Amino acid sequence: MPRPERRLPEPRAMIVAPQPEAVEAGTATLEAGGNALDAVLACALAQGVVDPMMCGIGGLGVLQILDPATGDHLVLDGLSTCPAACTEGMWEAAFERECPDGYGYVLRGHVNELGHAAVTTPGILQVFAEAHRRWGRRPWASLFEPAIGIATEGWLVRPHVATMFTLDERAYGRLSYREKLAFTEDGARLYLRGDGSPKRLGDTVRNPDLAATLAALARDGAEDFYTGGIARRILTDMERHGGAARGRRSCRLPARDRGTAHGGLPRSPGRSAGAPCRRHHGGRDAPHPGAV
Repeated sequence: MPRPERRLPEPRAMIVAPQPEAVEAGTATLEAGGNALDAVLACALAQGVVDPMMCGIGGLGVLQILDPATGDHLVLDGLSTCPAACTEGMWEAAFERECPDGYGYVLRGHVNELGHAAVTTPGILQVFAEAHRRWGRRPWASLFEPAIGIATEGWLVRPHVATMFTLDERAYGRLSYREKLAFTEDGARLYLRGDGSPKRLGDTVRNPDLAATLAALARDGAEDFYTGGIARRILTDMERHGGAARGRRSCRLPARDRGTAHGGLPRSPGRSAGAPCRRHHGGRDAPHPGAV
């Protein structure tokens, strides 16, 4: 029997992400004439909307760029840093023990896990901006369009997100995720049901406030997040609620170029198990959960 004629076009790219909305955002960017870097950024921005417990513009990350012509790898380091007002001994008296699974430490009142004092200076958005400046092809604002649309129109809670919403880590000395989602009025409104339980598989989440923040970043650039209007709103809210961020220096975080490695993938800088990424879940005057 003869082999059927192939009618599908030969693949030229592959996009992998935990959520289909993010993959679709990257695919649309490629179809619009964007390059691989453009697709990565559009994909990541959309992923930050539909997977809010794992990523977002208020988080950290490392971007690795491969030049297929030379085989070189370049690493842009967007790991978070401590805000300017942090000190080495600020939590020494609150220390109780290390988590039994080795991921983090138990502090009295969970101050390292929940609240304004647990927030680091986010680094990933600066990496996005620097990468786009150096290698992007599509306009910066166009990369935000899928994410803005998803946040405005809403997205469905899928299995992984539902699992994270209900994750309970109290056996390891950490809080349950339901407690984290309920910490602010905005978090509860977005991610909890009327009875206080986390939203379930198939429920819809709409976040127009995040859409507005993304639209501002698309219009004004990443500097708005670090030195502009968004940064001022973050600092005001942090100061009002006892956060460690103080003044302009707390929000200024240039992307660090870790250089090029020849013939092998460079190792990215390590992350302290005791300082996982924390996103800003501020009050009514601050950008809303997932927005920062």
